[in-house]
Order: sequence, then C-alpha cells, then structure tokens
Amino acid sequence: MKKHRTFKERSTAKTEKSFLFCILLGMFSALLSGVILLAISCFPALMMEDPTRFAPAFAIVSLFLATIFGAYLASRLHRKNGFACGAVTALLVIASLVLLSFAFSMKIHTVLFAICAPALVICSMIAGVTAVSTESTPKTKHKIKF
Repeated sequence: MKKHRTFKERSTAKTEKSFLFCILLGMFSALLSGVILLAISCFPALMMEDPTRFAPAFAIVSLFLATIFGAYLASRLHRKNGFACGAVTALLVIASLVLLSFAFSMKIHTVLFAICAPALVICSMIAGVTAVSTESTPKTKHKIKF
C-alpha cells in the first residue's frame, strides 16, 4: 500500500517543475505585476506638471521591474537553467506586448524597441541566474558556543 505524503512533505520537496509551466507562470505574473506597477506609477505621474511627458519613463521602469520579477519567479520555480528561464520569459513578455500593441493599433517606436528588448532579455537572464544561484547556496546556522 502506497503511503501518502503530508502537505509539509509535498511543499518542502525539491521537485523540479515543468519548464513550460514555469515559463508561462513567470510570463503571466510579469504581465500582472506590470499592470499593477503601471497603476501605482499613475499617482506620481499625475502629481507632476506634465504627466504625458513622464509616462513613457514610468512605463519602461514598470516593464523592466515586472519582467525581472517574472524571470526570477520562473527560474526559482524551475530550479535549473536560470539563464534559459529568464531569456524565454522575457521573450514571451516582449512577444505578448507586441501582440497587444498590434491588437489595440498602437504604434511601436522602433528605436526604443531595439534598445529596450535586448536590455530586457539580458536583465531577465541575470535575474534568472541569480534566482538559481541563490537557491543552491547552503544556508548554515551559526551556533555560538560558550
């Protein structure tokens, strides 16, 4: 008879999740956190004298923070190959934003896109590698002896 594991055993087990599942979860969390960050950044933008002038800067900062968060989450869930998790998550976020801009007939600034897309992929890869490397380091407890 098979013994069932308890909830604590299942939650602490270091099992590897599917690559595709982790990437999609990272992408959706990046898009959701990006929307939340954009909503939060509306308040400081409205306090400024010309909100339309600062809106692209707030949008780019929100995009970078959200995508880095999504790549970090995807790599942390997958527990392996943070480089690929970060890169694929960033590419999926970029592709979904391009599709959304085409769907809503918004124009894409090609120069800004050519600069931001590779920078976003590189930052996401760094976040992915960081997520995997911070998990693999053993955590030691220092005991004080008297």
